[in-house]
Amino acid sequence: MERRLLLLGLLQDQELYGYQMNEMIDTHVGTSLHLPKPTAYRILHKLTEEGLVTFRQEKEGNRPTRRVYAITPKGKREFLESLKWSLSEYIPSEQVSAIGLAFLDRLPQEESISALETRIEKIEEILQPILDQQTKDDNFQLINENQILHLSAELEWLKELIKDLKSN
Repeated sequence: MERRLLLLGLLQDQELYGYQMNEMIDTHVGTSLHLPKPTAYRILHKLTEEGLVTFRQEKEGNRPTRRVYAITPKGKREFLESLKWSLSEYIPSEQVSAIGLAFLDRLPQEESISALETRIEKIEEILQPILDQQTKDDNFQLINENQILHLSAELEWLKELIKDLKSN
């Protein structure tokens, strides 16, 4: 549902071709929503079949033909309904990488701490580009602020956990 909402939302103000949408997603949404390019095109195809999006073929010079997508009135209605649903729902994110915490005591303390420190490095690698791209004019700023808050809280919690493990 969120992926459909994102694609319909990107088409609210202007027609876009697939590459433009993928660039906007990569630039602005970051890691908050995993949407590989083939999946985005598959969803656009489905939205087209459902009459929510249309496309026209466009050819510029020697470049390959590309599809320029536009949202339909039906798509705008679907977008608004999906938007209301998305804002009113809360679906906890799966904590796949948290499962190992349940078995933390099965590793020697040094290995547990080393693994958690590696985890911190990975989270910092995810967080830094989000911090670097912050702009107040960006429509995606709220997504970035939410992600920064969650990642920062995770970092703080992990650092406290390591401190506790070292003191025991």
